Amino acid sequence: MADQAQGSAVEKFGPLGAPAAGGVLAAAFVAVALLGGNISEERGKLETGTRTVNSRMADTKTANPASIPAVDSVSKMFEVEATPLWTNPGNERKGIDYPMGWKVVVAEKDQDPFTKADKDKDGFWSKDEFEDTEYYNREGMVGKFENWDRNPKDNKISPAEFADPPADEQEMFNKLDKNGDGFLTAPDEVTSENVQGWDRGPLAAPVSFEEYKQRHDAKAEVNLGPVTGVSIAPDFQKMEIVVTWAVPQLEATPDDLCYFIERYAPKTLEQRKREYGKVVQKFNQDLAAWEKRFGEWYTANKDSFPDKRTARAEYAKQEPEPAKPPEPADWELVTTTPVTGTEYRDTTFEPDVTYTYAVRAATQKQLVRAQQKYGDRQFCAPYVATERVAQGGRPALVRNDIAMAWAGSAGDDGTIALTRWVRLADGTWAKATIDEKVSTSSTNVGGNYGATELKDRGFSLKRADGTAVDQPLAQLAERAKIDFATGFRFVTKTGAGFLLNRADLGDYELPKDTRQPMGEEALPAGDNPIELRVAALTSKGEATFELTRWVQAGGRWYRVLYTTKVKKDGAIGEAMTGLAKPGIRVMDDADKEVPASGLKVFDGMAIDLAAGNYEGPAGRTVKVSGAALDLFGVMYK
Repeated sequence: MADQAQGSAVEKFGPLGAPAAGGVLAAAFVAVALLGGNISEERGKLETGTRTVNSRMADTKTANPASIPAVDSVSKMFEVEATPLWTNPGNERKGIDYPMGWKVVVAEKDQDPFTKADKDKDGFWSKDEFEDTEYYNREGMVGKFENWDRNPKDNKISPAEFADPPADEQEMFNKLDKNGDGFLTAPDEVTSENVQGWDRGPLAAPVSFEEYKQRHDAKAEVNLGPVTGVSIAPDFQKMEIVVTWAVPQLEATPDDLCYFIERYAPKTLEQRKREYGKVVQKFNQDLAAWEKRFGEWYTANKDSFPDKRTARAEYAKQEPEPAKPPEPADWELVTTTPVTGTEYRDTTFEPDVTYTYAVRAATQKQLVRAQQKYGDRQFCAPYVATERVAQGGRPALVRNDIAMAWAGSAGDDGTIALTRWVRLADGTWAKATIDEKVSTSSTNVGGNYGATELKDRGFSLKRADGTAVDQPLAQLAERAKIDFATGFRFVTKTGAGFLLNRADLGDYELPKDTRQPMGEEALPAGDNPIELRVAALTSKGEATFELTRWVQAGGRWYRVLYTTKVKKDGAIGEAMTGLAKPGIRVMDDADKEVPASGLKVFDGMAIDLAAGNYEGPAGRTVKVSGAALDLFGVMYK
C-alpha cells in the first residue's frame, strides 16, 4: 500500500505477525527504511519499485534468510533493474513469510517562500501571515507590513508586491527620480494619483524626498473654504448680477484653485419642478418605447443569455437605456465649468425674481482628512468643491420695467416708444424697442405681442454697448411673444406731453423731454440702500414714488414696497415701526405677498423708509435732495 501525502519518509512499517526465523530480516528491513527515510520518488517510479519489491519478497526461491545481506538488498529492491540477491531452489519457501504493513509518504516538492507562508492559500499575505514570516520586525523598510502593501493599498501583500520588496527610502526615491532633480513629478516619474497622494504641501506638487518618506502617513485635512467676502450687486447697464468674493486664506494655494457659483430662488425652484414634471413625462415615454424594442430583441435572442438582466445589459450596449433626469435641487448650479478669479457676472437669471448667490472653492487635488487611514483615502472627482458660502446682506432682484418716451405726435394722435430688456438666443441681453401708436382715448399702451405685431411696430434690438442687432426677430431666444403691456391707458395729448392713466396709480404726464435718451442708472450704494422709483407724475408736479427696502426677520429676507404720493418740497417716505400701514406691501423670498397676519414678525422693528426730499420735476427727471432721478430709472439712497 502506497499513500502519497505530506512527509519525507516511511511513516509506518512493521510486522503484523511472523515466525521467529523472520525476525532478523524484519528488523533489518525496518532499519533500512529508517536510514533511507528521505526517499522521494516520482509517483510512477515509486509504484513500479514497490511492485518489484513485493514480487521479490514473494519469491519462494530464496536462500537461507540469514544469508541475505539485509540492508543492501532491501534498498536495492527499489531499483527496477536490480539483480535478485537471494535464491533457494531446494527449500522453496518465501524469504519473508509473514504479512507486512507499511506506508510510504512522499514529500511535497519544495515551495517558494511566498506560497509557503500563504497559509489560507488565497494568493495573498494577510498582516497575520506576514508577521509569521522571517521579514517581520526586521530592521529597515522590510520589517513593516505597510511598506510591502503599497500598490494597491488594500491591506494585503500580493505576489507582485512580494517580488518587489521595500528598499531603502533614498534608494527607492532615487530610482523614481529619473532626472535627478530631487523631486518626483507626473507623468514621467510617477502618476498623477501618486502626486496627489504623496504631496504634503499640502497641495503644491512636485513631491520632495521628505514628502515621499511620509507618503504612507495620514495627511492633515486640506480646507479650501470657506471663501470670504461674498457679495452681489446688479449692473443695470449690462443686465448682469455681479458676484464677487475673496480668495481663501490657505497656507499653500493649489495651482488649480477655482470656484463654482450657485443660486437659490424659491420662485424658480417651483418653475423648475414644473418643467421637471414635463421632462419626466417625456422620459417615461422614451423608456416605454425602449422597453418595447428591448422586449422584441430579447424574444429573438433569449437563448443566448443566462438571464434577462444579462441580456438587458448587452442590449444597452447597442442602444443605451434612457436615463431618468435628476430632480431639481434647491440650489441651482449657475456655472457648468469652474470659474477662476474672484468675480462672476451672471446673465442667466430671470428678471423680477429674488436670488441668493453662493460660492464654493474647488480643486482637483486630493482631499484627505487627518483621521482617515491611508487605505481609506478619498480621491476626489474632478473639481470637488467645499462648503457653500452665501452672500452677505440682501438678496438680488433685477426688475425689468418698461420705459416710455415720446416718439412723435400729431393732434390728439401720437406715438410712444416702449423699451424693455429681452434675452437673445445666445443668452445675452438686449434692449427691445417698439413704437406704439395711440390715437383714441382709453387706448391701452402696449400689449403682449408676437412676431407679426412686433414687426409692424418697428421692432429693434440694441445690445448693452449700444450696438444694433441685425435681424432682431431671428435673435430672440425661443420667445413667441414679448410682453410690452404697461398697464397705462392713453388719455389725451396735452401741451406738456401725453396724459396717461393707470387705475392703481393715477395720472402719468409723459413730458416732451422724454424724447431725450434715458440717463444711466446707478449701481446700489452700501449694503442695503433704499431703492427709489417714480411710479406716476401729474402735470401739477405731484409724484408717486415706490420705495423698496430689504428687511431681515426670522432668518429670512423680505422686500418691503412702500408706495406714497408726495407734493413738491415734501418728504419721501419715513422711518416707521411695524408694517401694517396703508401703501405697504411685503414680498417674501419666493416673491409672494405676505398676508396681514404674517406681518407680526416685524412688530417692534424700526424700519427706515426715509428717502429724502422731493424737489419737483425737471425735464425727464425729478429732483430728490439735489440729485436727478430719471422718470424710468432707479436711485439708491
